[in-house]
Amino acid sequence: MKKRFLLFDVDRTLLDFKKSEKLALKKSLEEFGFSYTEQIRARYEAINHYYWGEFEKGKIEKSKILTARFDDLFQEFGFLGDSVQFDRYYRNELSKIAELIDGADKLLIRLRQKGHQIYYVTNGTREVQWPRLRKSGLQDLADGIFISEEIGFQKPEKAYFEIVFSNIPDFKAEEAVIIGDSLTSDILGGVNMGIDTVWYNPDGEKNIYDYPITHEIAELNELENLLD
Repeated sequence: MKKRFLLFDVDRTLLDFKKSEKLALKKSLEEFGFSYTEQIRARYEAINHYYWGEFEKGKIEKSKILTARFDDLFQEFGFLGDSVQFDRYYRNELSKIAELIDGADKLLIRLRQKGHQIYYVTNGTREVQWPRLRKSGLQDLADGIFISEEIGFQKPEKAYFEIVFSNIPDFKAEEAVIIGDSLTSDILGGVNMGIDTVWYNPDGEKNIYDYPITHEIAELNELENLLD
């Protein structure tokens, strides 16, 4: 698979979002006087995943996600708190944490040395993503960074990718591939735009949507062999 333009998702693909999310949630709960448990973390992860899925489908505004997820969590566990203040504190904590997926930075360095161009395509919020990209060192390894909040559209919308493509010099769809963990944003976005896809699936999940995936990998380092 000879590709020049590599479009990488960020969270859960290059950055270990699950670990970052856990640390930020634990710190936030304790700051607001709530006890952290793995049950709470698991429920928050499920609630948050649901709302981001609705966002990808265009059914909810991003601003709604940020408080609704904590409104639901607080109601379920009987917490009394201001979801707006909690969300603000949580996102500030999250912006400080930049845990890389093992080997992600070294892989990007090798790929750049081989002549590939690296671009990040993310639906995360800019106030969280920019500090994490800088702290992790990922910012310095990219030829371009496209955050949905700054573009005005999100993955998997065609308008998002059209703007991305138009901002990559000499872009050719046949020379591009998108690499990400999300079937509903990364893979569907790639399918809709007619570019190859690599589904990063370390947990061995099933392709429940039956999207046509070009390649599937369980470890990031497998990508290098595919590109060679």
